Amino acid sequence: MPEARSDAVAGDPQSDFWAALYRRGDRVVGALTLNQPRKIMKYRAMIARRAPWATAREFADAPGSAAAGA
Repeated sequence: MPEARSDAVAGDPQSDFWAALYRRGDRVVGALTLNQPRKIMKYRAMIARRAPWATAREFADAPGSAAAGA
């Protein structure tokens, strides 16, 4: 099975709110969040529907994302 790699982190890993995204090719295949239950549920839905990497990055980079703890 091909490895997934972490290519994006939203927020500061030293803070209480952040997200790491994992990709395989052009698909998001994993997500890890700290203190963001709503965000992880949205990422899980993206992973289930095999969303493109760009979609997950846009969500992570949106205003009020991981750094704000939204």
